[in-house]
Amino acid sequence: MNKLTIRSLIYSACATTFLLCIPAHAKKGESKSPILADEEAFLVRRIAEFWKDQDFSIVKMQILDFLDQFPESSQKNELLGMLGDIYLYEKNFSSALSNYLFINKAEIKEQTLINKLQCFYELDMYHELAKEGSPYLNSRSETLMDRKNELYFLVAEGYFRQCVATVSLNEKKDLAQKANQAYELIEDSGYKKVSFIAFAETYSIIGNYEKSADMFRSLAEKHPDMKDEFLFQAACNESRYNSEIASETFTRHRQAYDNIPII
Repeated sequence: MNKLTIRSLIYSACATTFLLCIPAHAKKGESKSPILADEEAFLVRRIAEFWKDQDFSIVKMQILDFLDQFPESSQKNELLGMLGDIYLYEKNFSSALSNYLFINKAEIKEQTLINKLQCFYELDMYHELAKEGSPYLNSRSETLMDRKNELYFLVAEGYFRQCVATVSLNEKKDLAQKANQAYELIEDSGYKKVSFIAFAETYSIIGNYEKSADMFRSLAEKHPDMKDEFLFQAACNESRYNSEIASETFTRHRQAYDNIPII
């Protein structure tokens, strides 16, 4: 199954937090040296201006230089989040993840959670993805609710891809059940569409063959180019509870297969 590109435009909730906090850096006395505080405030403002101008390559270098000079800055977590978001935008998922993992401020951890989960997803780190994302499935945090369908999709994928990889039948069923529950939460039509096949497969794995067959028949109607494959899946599920219906669907499958043009 191909992966879904979650977000093509840069998104940084922690950048908003960072920009709102800029005035605090102008106050002297926040560090042992007033001169250092002024220099830090100047560099922070410069980073902010480049961010507003969307000069992200320059922002990246400015943040790296800043953190090198001020490793204990009060804005370190926000800057790590912004740096991670830039790397994510550049599809440098390993570097993005490295920055997210260094964040230790709870507010910024939550703001960057879904972007971090996307890094796990892109790096095939499905165990970590499900483990870190699942505790937030029932969260009503405003930050997470704005992107809740991404959260549900990513966690479901984390469980489902582990399910596909495992050879243990008991573990496979348990992972499929958890994936199914997360897929069920998805409301957005785009995420529903891209995860529908996996969702249908989870029903088959957990033993709800009738529901799985119904979903695969629906897919066969919606995707004529893959009708034979989806009808075959539907028939296999039907054979577990109604051999007569399964026989009819297998016949439809053979007809669809025979009509596939030879290239």
